[in-house]
Amino acid sequence: MTNIVQKYGYYFLVGFGPLTRLFIIEPKMIGDILHRSHEQDYIKPADFVTIFEPFIGKHNLLVSEGAEHDRARKMINPAFYFNNLKAMISIMVEQTNKSIDELLSNFNNQQTVDLQKEFSALTLSIIVSGAFGKQLENQGDLKAIVCESIPKVAAAIEYRTMRMINQVPLLAKLSICQKHIIDQCSQDIARIVDQIIADRREGRSASLSSSSDLLDLLLSAVDSEGIPFNDQEIKEHALTFVFAGHETTGSLMIWISYILMTNNNVLRACQEEVDRILANGTQITYEHLTELNVCEAVIQETLRLYPSAPFLSRECIHEHTIGNENDRQLLIPVDTTIIIDIYQLHRRAEFWHRPLEFDYTRWLRDPITGLKPKLSHPFCYLPFGAGPRNCIGQNFAILEAKVILASFIQRCNFELEPGQKIIPDIMVNMRSNHFQIEQLNRLRSLTLPDVKTDWLQHVLSNLDKLECLNSLSFVTSEYTDNVYRRSDSMTNFTKEYRFNMIPLSRLRQLTISNCSINDLQKIFTDASQLQSLNIHLYSISQNVESFPTLSRLTRLILQIDNKNNPLFTTDVLSMNTMELFLWKLPRLRHFVFSGKVHIDVANGRRWEILAIDLVTFHFNFQLEVDRINNILESFCTPFWLERKRWYVAYKDHRLFSVPYFADTIASFPFHPPVHTTAPDDRFFFQHIKHLQLPEVATIDLHYFTHIETLEPRCTIRLATLHTMIDLSRVRHLILDRLINLSNLPILSNIMPNLHKLSLNDQWKNILRSVREMQPIEQIRSLQLDLCEITHVSDITQLCRIFPCVEHLHVNYIDSINYVGSFIDGFKLLSSASFHLPLVGSNRIRFLRRPNMIVVGSRWLANNTFVCRTICFNQYLVHVSVWIGEQVNLSRL
Repeated sequence: MTNIVQKYGYYFLVGFGPLTRLFIIEPKMIGDILHRSHEQDYIKPADFVTIFEPFIGKHNLLVSEGAEHDRARKMINPAFYFNNLKAMISIMVEQTNKSIDELLSNFNNQQTVDLQKEFSALTLSIIVSGAFGKQLENQGDLKAIVCESIPKVAAAIEYRTMRMINQVPLLAKLSICQKHIIDQCSQDIARIVDQIIADRREGRSASLSSSSDLLDLLLSAVDSEGIPFNDQEIKEHALTFVFAGHETTGSLMIWISYILMTNNNVLRACQEEVDRILANGTQITYEHLTELNVCEAVIQETLRLYPSAPFLSRECIHEHTIGNENDRQLLIPVDTTIIIDIYQLHRRAEFWHRPLEFDYTRWLRDPITGLKPKLSHPFCYLPFGAGPRNCIGQNFAILEAKVILASFIQRCNFELEPGQKIIPDIMVNMRSNHFQIEQLNRLRSLTLPDVKTDWLQHVLSNLDKLECLNSLSFVTSEYTDNVYRRSDSMTNFTKEYRFNMIPLSRLRQLTISNCSINDLQKIFTDASQLQSLNIHLYSISQNVESFPTLSRLTRLILQIDNKNNPLFTTDVLSMNTMELFLWKLPRLRHFVFSGKVHIDVANGRRWEILAIDLVTFHFNFQLEVDRINNILESFCTPFWLERKRWYVAYKDHRLFSVPYFADTIASFPFHPPVHTTAPDDRFFFQHIKHLQLPEVATIDLHYFTHIETLEPRCTIRLATLHTMIDLSRVRHLILDRLINLSNLPILSNIMPNLHKLSLNDQWKNILRSVREMQPIEQIRSLQLDLCEITHVSDITQLCRIFPCVEHLHVNYIDSINYVGSFIDGFKLLSSASFHLPLVGSNRIRFLRRPNMIVVGSRWLANNTFVCRTICFNQYLVHVSVWIGEQVNLSRL
């Protein structure tokens, strides 16, 4: 095709057997075709409809036309609004992590991985889970049928299309050339989707996300006359989204992987960004995704060179002229089929500097405005089409690609299998026809939990074999009577051997706790590549003067605290020691400190010298102060208030950065610190995330905008609450026995993001007061305190009111016999935890065989689950249960 373009220009006729097509690669003409002003002049070609109708029908966005398409588009658009897409990120992250876990667990050093197969399966799993919710996710056999059938249908459609079967109406109807595959798979999937739709209408299934999923939104959508979709339309729209979305994003990820493995500079840029933003195995959130500018640019540049949909087609139904009358014009007759060649369009030198080079920097956002660079022409870049029929799921696809890319970069290394020949294969979408990589199991990031000695010793002993490991997080238990005490052998093992086993010389990020000054010195000596350090020390002394320089460290989180470890004493940190320590870190740009300090550390003028090169500086100095005004004055210089715009406050023997170390929990009415350099109180009010309302109603004129946890201790009218708090942000509600619960059924209207509910020790009285209440389906996490149960009917009532609970925590349950009733009663439960009183022989028997909990549960007796126990003391045991497919830690 490139040779044809060079010979004939940017519009020409091409014959395919009996068919003739007009190819156009001119942006101005493309704009005329796709723009809304010519929407009535074009439809999708008849052969396009013939290709997809057997599987997805004809009442969907992909093939419908005219008023039907416009109505459906307006009804479905809300499904792809910001808040709905944001809620889908958790599904994308979970499915991606499952895929990576499976790859790593089934892998050995001699194998290669077919990324085309893996990415296609992953993107299909994400979209299926996002479209059809928990029912399909929990019923593995049904999900397997869907996930196996859709690729078969896609392959059969490509087979028939490339052999011109679908382009000839008579041949398309004959049962030849794999048509039986399309028919059988379509019937299987249609039967499953019909059942899912019926179950969702009856409330027997739910979304996997914290908000509504695609099926919920399709069921609730109505047009301008209040008419909803019928079940057939819902099925076809859902299948279209699944079918069209998974192959295109899967192909995009294949090409991104190819770019990473053939362009080391691009791979390094992505790794550095991911390591910085997702340090130490941080779980991906929407806020992280917005910061992944390099990854976003790599995705956009990959879509330029290797668009997943390399062609768009339109059929003219009204004769008209396209193009510029002063340059080029074409008269388009009726029945003309136009092919827009996006692949060639994206490689035109007139619109792209060095068009054949992969240059992700052309897409980097402006560091000040955050805006993308402006295109040379509005129709020169069309990875998702344009106009009223552009891809409605394009923002979903970009978010999905970001999650997958960041997750694989965070946990894996990429190497191309030697001898590969990568050839673009143009079919319904563009993909490579041979693509494998090796050694995908080279972990780059590892978080070690506080687990039993033999397992941890095995892992630590093999850390040196992880050649690509550059990020390690190892946080052990604190020494306190109130938490689980690990055995003496565990303590001695970790303290004596852990630093000898950790490959410090290769690490770029390290998070570690319970360290001595000698441990810190070893880090400075051996971890010369370290860029980020998060460390908890018992003490720090002037011995730091003998430390070597840690020249690459740019980010440090330092906590000095021994209150939970009486075996160590903490010397009060002086400013001289602080200066000696920070001089060992010449490239430090981000510093967070918390600990007990000498009064001379609270000197803003001395800090001006140390902090001059810092980009961020947050501190929480614990100290005794007599004259706070003198100290605050030293933090009121132009350096602090104008140049850096860093503010401080003093409260409860703490001098701290605002708002970083400001209170996040407050009782109402809330009074911000009196002693502060902050310009106004908004710095404190906006930092409050958890608000406790008093037992006696009070009035406060301030409006809280960022409350995520609300704890009312008295009954307050909803109208009053609306004037005090932005209720749309509340995610967790803690209820007291004094609360009037008559408003519980309307929570979904006033608190749309509420998903967690905590009930105190009077929860049974609460249930009696709401015996006739309708089920509240938005609650996904439920916490109960002090459960003195007298009859199983108490649990039954609870399960009826909260039927969609996925995570349960019972703070105290007086008998193990009721555990099974809780687990069996909540039909959607995926995890549960209980505090159980166990004494004498029962305690010993239970600790030796924790799975005895299954005796009371019919559900657990027939399903996969994992049970773990922690002893808080000789009378109380904490039990955690994960239900479903889980990793067996004892075999690791």
